[in-house]
Amino acid sequence: MITCRRSVGQWVFLCVATTSISSRIIDDQWDSGKLNNTCSHFGHFQKTGPIFQFLENTFFCTENAGVKLYHQRHYAQAINKWRQSLNRLNNAEDRFITLGYLAQALCDQGEYEGMLSYALSQMQLATDQNDSAMKCEAFLNLAKAYERLADFTKALQYGKASLEHPSMDPRTPGYAHLTIALAHLGMSQFQQCLESFESSMNVANETSDRLLELQICVGLGSLFTLLRDITKALIFLRNALAIVQSVTVDDVHAKYRCLILYHLSVALRMKGSLVDAKEACDEASQLAVEMGNRAIHARCMCSLADIYRELGESEAKETITKSWARYEDAYRVMRGANDKMGEVLVLSSMAKSASESRSHYTGQCECQAIQLNKKCIEIANQIGCKHVVLKCHLRLAELYSQLNDDDSEETARRAASRLTQEMQLFCNFCGQRYGLKDESLQALRCSHIFHEKCLHTYLLQRTDQNCPKCRCRAVLSDNISIRSSIASTADVQSPSTSFAPPGGVATPLVSVAAELGDITPQATLTRRPPQQDKILRGAEKDIDRVDRSLARLKSQTTANSCAAVPVPSPEVPSTTTSGASEPIASTSSAAPILSNQTNHKPPPPPRKPCFNFPPCTKPFHGKIALAYEMTKLPQTQGVLNFIQKFLYNSTNYKFQDGATQAINVPYPDSGVYENYILHYPDATSTEILDINIDQLYENVMDLTDAKIERAYEYILEERDPGNSTTNVLITVGVDDEAVFDGSATSYLHQLQSKYGFRAIAVSIGAQPNYFGDLAESEDWYFTATESNSQWVADQISRIICHL
Repeated sequence: MITCRRSVGQWVFLCVATTSISSRIIDDQWDSGKLNNTCSHFGHFQKTGPIFQFLENTFFCTENAGVKLYHQRHYAQAINKWRQSLNRLNNAEDRFITLGYLAQALCDQGEYEGMLSYALSQMQLATDQNDSAMKCEAFLNLAKAYERLADFTKALQYGKASLEHPSMDPRTPGYAHLTIALAHLGMSQFQQCLESFESSMNVANETSDRLLELQICVGLGSLFTLLRDITKALIFLRNALAIVQSVTVDDVHAKYRCLILYHLSVALRMKGSLVDAKEACDEASQLAVEMGNRAIHARCMCSLADIYRELGESEAKETITKSWARYEDAYRVMRGANDKMGEVLVLSSMAKSASESRSHYTGQCECQAIQLNKKCIEIANQIGCKHVVLKCHLRLAELYSQLNDDDSEETARRAASRLTQEMQLFCNFCGQRYGLKDESLQALRCSHIFHEKCLHTYLLQRTDQNCPKCRCRAVLSDNISIRSSIASTADVQSPSTSFAPPGGVATPLVSVAAELGDITPQATLTRRPPQQDKILRGAEKDIDRVDRSLARLKSQTTANSCAAVPVPSPEVPSTTTSGASEPIASTSSAAPILSNQTNHKPPPPPRKPCFNFPPCTKPFHGKIALAYEMTKLPQTQGVLNFIQKFLYNSTNYKFQDGATQAINVPYPDSGVYENYILHYPDATSTEILDINIDQLYENVMDLTDAKIERAYEYILEERDPGNSTTNVLITVGVDDEAVFDGSATSYLHQLQSKYGFRAIAVSIGAQPNYFGDLAESEDWYFTATESNSQWVADQISRIICHL
């Protein structure tokens, strides 16, 4: 008896050649690629005797029947067939592959706990066999199961474990990187998420795996939807639609089109295209029901409820009532499937509805909205989804504000600020948060994200083309920083036959379908079967829908920025059908900003006095927060001399009666001086401020890296100016490292937006630097030297007493 097996991770058949006749039949079917008809050929023989009974019970026939049933959408029958064969199989490789089919099938059905059970069985079998290739695939299935169950820490561990073991299929690491990226996305670790997507896309390009590329595009679409760069999200989802258009296996096409349409409905809703969003969501919901995928169907219900909620803002109360019922139905499905991420998504939407539309719900009030937000925070914290927690804290802050609960409001705002910093959801140049409104973002190859316009402006002004966060070379990411669609006409007209992912791991049934003859290349002029025409018409309709939305976005952007100076467009590599990297032609006539240029602007020179501010008629009434550089470097003496000898040497301040109040906050490590930093009412004279400066310097730390943002952070979190109507922030220093890399501007803008601080900056010494970026205007930035220090101090006092 002869047995022949293909590699682990591919479809493994047990070919039995007990007679010359049976051998010929199997060979004929293998060569013709019509293995799905093999079992029917047993009808040519007498259905008695040991040979037929043996063949009937082989892995070959039972597994083939399961695959055929699965692609006919008889999912329960297919799973039952595989379970039956599993009970009869003794060969380890055959059992391993069958367990992989069952794990994937249950994943497609949204039965994630069942998927985990079969993945664990795979792992046990791989351990018993001590087979590294089996372990690689088993770890990957475990990672996928835990990612679906929102146990992101374990998903990361098992995904990395899969990468540590050798795989027989070169595509397997790409799916491991994809799973790791999705786990990071679930935990709101956006930089690591982008890094893993980049690694996965590299594998997709190297192996020409189109379905892997499709799933990456969907993941990136979800990421940029979360970050509110809707244009980029729609571009990635359009790319995914272009790829799925070439998939002619009906159930595989439906599976991925359903997933894409769901994410598309979310992006279109956030863009305001509610009609298109509803159409996409309705189609996705119908496909999810046909596929039996409970998880996607419940998410579609939630998305549809979101759409009706926003429609209800201008329509009848009944619309919002229907929306609330859909939330409740979706939540019950999520609870039943133990889909924690789904629960968080639904609870977050319910909390938003309750927070924004309380008057529409009978019996709803702030208390119920607060309870929903707290419940959402509880579950989101369990799975580590910081972005949802952040949104809940922002809503809670608004609710507490309406209830005049100042303490609770402050607690919520501090929590939101901390999470914003942890997730780095701010641009290092302008200091503004992103993810609050639709705006264009740009990712560098190091995976740091900035406002696209800010990044381009910064790189134009710098001689060193480095990322301001990590100082790595500032190169736009090859795969994830696209500005236009990477899908070509050739991609749509000439479907690739090499898109199938590794067998038994990612979507094993696609690989099997290819060998069963269900996937055939279609030439451009070849007459397609009716089913394929239906598939292509649906995909083309979806692409047209996205193109219309992108066109509207483009026209809106053009209208809003018609008077603005155009930002030069970088030359960005894109992914082609061959997996090679080619530059996308810039839509602007300007030169690419990342090429070698000679017109970079150097740091601005020391500012020369331009005019004198008018004298004051009354002293300043308000609070002053002084952030100043204090290290053991000699340059600190110049800072201290300016503050103690000149800064408050003016009659425009009135500390004695508390009209003028001030604090001194040294940096870099402001927090260690907690016991020595005054509170606003403490300084009743300039002498007390001078003594405090000396006391702080006596306890100066050995740190020499002047991190300005530490002082801003301390003022923001520890020295609330209260109800003061006029607050002034004066920054005095020498080292501008933390200015030009953008790390101080985030806290500066938070101080300005939260407490209304007016910002003045003083650079000590005549060297060129970027301290002017910390001043509210050019006229509020000064360069202080030995010859003009008193004049600078007088101008500052005149500025603030006129506020």
